[in-house]
Amino acid sequence: MKIMMNRFLIVAAALLLAFAAPAVLPAPRQSSLPLGALWRSFNQPEIDRLVQQGKIVFVDVTADWCLNCKVNERLVLQSDEVLRRLSRPDIVAMRADWTRPNNAITAYLRGFGRYGIPFYAVYGPATPDGQPLSEILTPGEVLGAVSKAAPPA
Repeated sequence: MKIMMNRFLIVAAALLLAFAAPAVLPAPRQSSLPLGALWRSFNQPEIDRLVQQGKIVFVDVTADWCLNCKVNERLVLQSDEVLRRLSRPDIVAMRADWTRPNNAITAYLRGFGRYGIPFYAVYGPATPDGQPLSEILTPGEVLGAVSKAAPPA
């Protein structure tokens, strides 16, 4: 009985934290960069074409119901440093919205051996097959992956 109660308390605490985190997270500094204009809709065949043109492609697979996605977006993807980098003309940011089931996005995730989100990948001349990133992002990880994907100097 005691083990069952401990499990219940752990699950209850995890759920409370998951729902409270977005409300208590510090608001990111508002950037003057246009966030909505930054993102293109996900188009997997276009990724290869863009990489062949020397572009870097950052893919964000997200959903409205994904709490970790919202935390990463707020703390990392909306940070000035990351927004500034993703807004450069040599970088294309693509967003795959998995809020509703989508076979193309599901197949894309399975191609990386993934079955859930958040999921991020960076493509470029140096990483044409895509470099998957961790589920809990940091600005340094995003910026490092984008630098690694760039064409050799």
